Parts: sequence; C-alpha cells; structure tokens
Amino acid sequence: MAVKFNATDVSGQQIVVATPTKDAMLAVLSSPQATQNKKDLATEVLNWYSAQTAKPPLTGSTEFDRAAQLMHTELHASSLWDGSYRLEKRKINGVEKVVVVDASGEPVPAAA
Repeated sequence: MAVKFNATDVSGQQIVVATPTKDAMLAVLSSPQATQNKKDLATEVLNWYSAQTAKPPLTGSTEFDRAAQLMHTELHASSLWDGSYRLEKRKINGVEKVVVVDASGEPVPAAA
C-alpha cells in the first residue's frame, strides 16, 4: 500500500509514500502460517509505528511534513522488523518510554 499526501515534490508530482514494512507486518498478523514470535514482533512494532505516526511531525504541520514523518517512521520500522534495531522500555526523566535501540543497545537518534 501507499499513502498519498496533498503535497507535491519539486517536479509537481503528488507525494506518495510506500509502506512495505507496515504492509509486511499486517500480512504476518493475518497469516495462519506465521509463528507466534513473528506475530508478537509485528504487534509490538505496529504499536510503535502507530504511536509515531500519531505524533505531530517534528518539522512542522504541513502535508509535506507528515509525509516526511511517515517516511522516517517506515525507515526505522524496517530496521525493527529485520532485527537491526529493537524496542526497549527505558525510564527517561522518570517516565517510562519505548526507545528504539541499535544492536549495541544505544538509542537511535530521532527514532523515539
């Protein structure tokens, strides 16, 4: 699937953001052949994905900003889905948050 935005790129083409990682995770959830571990991962990452796309964009509030936010979320989701990154719960300033971390356990900048 893809999400169309009411914005155009520099050549005047409508901005469309493909969501192959989200689509793959949704397919796993509907597949009776998928393992429970894969379904659990899909659920966890999709919950994170939904929370990220529900936040106001970091850069502004235009359709272009929303498209950039979706592309950024999809990029990090692909790394979560393939195992390069993982989600961890950490206390930040006394508040428990879900944080995206790399293989060494370091938080991934701008993926919170």
